[in-house]
Amino acid sequence: MQTFEEMLDEIPFRKITVSSLVNRCEISSNTFYYHFKDIYDLLEVWLDMRGQAYLKLVDQETQWQEAFKTILRGIREHSQRVYHITDSLSRDWLERYIFTYVEQQFHNDLKRRTAEFQIDEKTLEKVSSFFCYAVLGFFIKYLWGNMKADINSSVDELGQIFEGTLSYILQNVEKNTAK
Repeated sequence: MQTFEEMLDEIPFRKITVSSLVNRCEISSNTFYYHFKDIYDLLEVWLDMRGQAYLKLVDQETQWQEAFKTILRGIREHSQRVYHITDSLSRDWLERYIFTYVEQQFHNDLKRRTAEFQIDEKTLEKVSSFFCYAVLGFFIKYLWGNMKADINSSVDELGQIFEGTLSYILQNVEKNTAK
């Protein structure tokens, strides 16, 4: 994993081959294939490991905005690596990975924050998906802008939009419940 990460800092993911990785690690390709199906499988495992490390950091945060800021700062800190990955993958693969990873976080947060309201699971899923699409778009735009956006103000503005949207949804739930 360490060698893979070093290679991601140096070259785009699409140029990393199993052969070049095992040569640099001085292991056999059999050893690699014992643990991974292919280079994409290795990438997913590596991303999951990095994601878990970030989750440990952000678990200390009580607000999703602060957690997101922490993640964006980490991404900016390793911008070359991030671009080597994102520029090498199809947008579809990247979107699916991010969406799957983020949606459950939003769903859990929304469920916790709306526990006192009578919100059905289907509505929670729709709102979680909406927030995920917004975060995905925000992240892609952040990458397009070469990660130069002010993280604090950008995420705070996004947070205000989310809070307004959630307030609106909860008001409608209360109105419909009262009827």
